[in-house]
Amino acid sequence: MSTIRANTLVNMDGVTAVTLTGQVAAKAWVNYNASTLTALGSFNVSSITSNGTGDKTVTLTNAMLNSYFAVDGSNIGDTQTYYACFICAANQQALTSSTLRHRVNNYGGSLYDATTVSIIVHR
Repeated sequence: MSTIRANTLVNMDGVTAVTLTGQVAAKAWVNYNASTLTALGSFNVSSITSNGTGDKTVTLTNAMLNSYFAVDGSNIGDTQTYYACFICAANQQALTSSTLRHRVNNYGGSLYDATTVSIIVHR
C-alpha cells in the first residue's frame, strides 16, 4: 500500500479545491468551555464570542458558500443535562456563512454556560 502526503490538494486546473466524493469530512468543529470561552480543540474556528449567559457565537476561519449547512451539537453541564439550540437567536439570523449563533438551555428553559459545548458543521 502506498502513502500520499500533501499539505494542499487542488483540482486538475491547479487552482480550485478538490471536491470530496464518496466521503464527507467535517467543514468545522469546536469543543469549548462556555464560561471561559476557551477552545479545547477546534478546526476551522477563529473565535468564540459571548452574547450573554448561554448565548454564544462561533466564527469560522473559512466561510461556507452560504448559510445552508448542517450544524449539530452537544454539551455537558455541571450537575444537570442541558441541550443546545443552534437555530435560535432572538430576532436575528442564527446562521450566516461564517457564524453560528447558538444557545444552551436547561430543561427549565434557563440559559446556562455549559462546561463543555461541542459543535460540528457539515456541508
